[in-house]
Amino acid sequence: MVSRPYQKWKLFDETKMIGDYLCFKATTFRTVTNPKGKVIKYDYTAWYSPQLPYKFGPAGYGNLPGLIIELQGEGFTYGVKKIQFYDDAEKKENEMPSFRKLKLISDEEFEALAAEDEKRRQIRKD
Repeated sequence: MVSRPYQKWKLFDETKMIGDYLCFKATTFRTVTNPKGKVIKYDYTAWYSPQLPYKFGPAGYGNLPGLIIELQGEGFTYGVKKIQFYDDAEKKENEMPSFRKLKLISDEEFEALAAEDEKRRQIRKD
C-alpha cells in the first residue's frame, strides 16, 4: 500500500444540497511538470458532507471533515450515485479488505519497485 500525502484544502462556507446531504465547498490544486519542464496547475473543487464523517473521496482525494460527495476538475466530475448503510448482521458485498498486514511505503519506494518489476519483465521478453 502506497502512502501519499493528502491535499491541502481551502474550506468555504458555501453550501449546496446533494441528495439528502448538506455539502460544503473546498478547493485544492496540484501541479505537474510535463516532460518539457512546463509546470501545469490543476484546480479541483470538492463538495463534502460533515453528516458523513468519513475522510475519503474519489481518485485519492480526501482528508476533509466529511465524505466527498462530488469532486470537480477540469473536464470531469465524480459524484456519488447512491449511499447505502448496512446493519452489522447483513452481508457486506463491497466491504474493504483489511490492510493491517500490508507494509506502507512512500511514492519513491513504490516507483523504485515498479521500475525493478519492469526490468524483470523486459528480461523475460528478451
